[in-house]
Amino acid sequence: MRRRAGIIRMPNAERTFLTYRDSHTDPDKGRTYDTYYGTRRHAIFEWNLERQILGRFLSEHFENREMNVLDFGCGTGRITQFLEDFATTTVGVDLSSSMLARARQKLKCTELLHADLTRENVLKGRKFNLITAFRFFLHAEWPLRFSVIQVLADLLAEDGYLLFNNHRHRAAPWLIFTYGLSPRRSWQRGRNLVMSKQEMCRVADHAALRITEMFHSTVMCEDLTRMLPDSWTWAIESLASRLRFFEPFSQNLIAVCRHRRCTPDTGSAAIAT
Repeated sequence: MRRRAGIIRMPNAERTFLTYRDSHTDPDKGRTYDTYYGTRRHAIFEWNLERQILGRFLSEHFENREMNVLDFGCGTGRITQFLEDFATTTVGVDLSSSMLARARQKLKCTELLHADLTRENVLKGRKFNLITAFRFFLHAEWPLRFSVIQVLADLLAEDGYLLFNNHRHRAAPWLIFTYGLSPRRSWQRGRNLVMSKQEMCRVADHAALRITEMFHSTVMCEDLTRMLPDSWTWAIESLASRLRFFEPFSQNLIAVCRHRRCTPDTGSAAIAT
């Protein structure tokens, strides 16, 4: 039996798609992930924009406030490392041992847990006023999306914020060009390739959460950024991420969620339009 490109090749030619959980069990996953996001120019721009957005969010909502962070699906510690310097406590959870091994090399005081919270919630009873889940919900299957968002909602403090992103927003022009609008073309080899704002709201609604804000970034496709100097790319992307006009054209959306019972009856429905 051989593994390649996200599938299991069986001797009898029968093919079974890996689940999203299984796709992260490769012992080399941590190295390949860090190599991709540490060397690919477009990925570096995406992360710099996300970091800028996170900084704006923290300055608005956590100025002079204690911050207890849970980074779900922390991977090799990219988001966790950024938040660690601002937080009182940080916890990172992932089911990939190879990715956690890389995270341990970067992080100074984060509690790292090798666990699948949907099967055994080792954090049950604890509360966090900031929970992040980046680069998870897009590719996860719907049952897994619902299981995870419910667990995270249970761990979210009453006055807390949950941030999750969708790094392939279905309405982004170059993604429409690549995958079209057909649901059949937006799913391949067991993976969701794009995700809409309405689907993001559906995830939040499942756990009685409300999307109260939506940040956006990355309006240019990778091929276009290759044609421009770094300074031009950064200037355009940084400006676009601050202007609401560019949200429908952005590849990356970051949803800010709160408990529905603690927020006015506005938000997800308006955000989805």
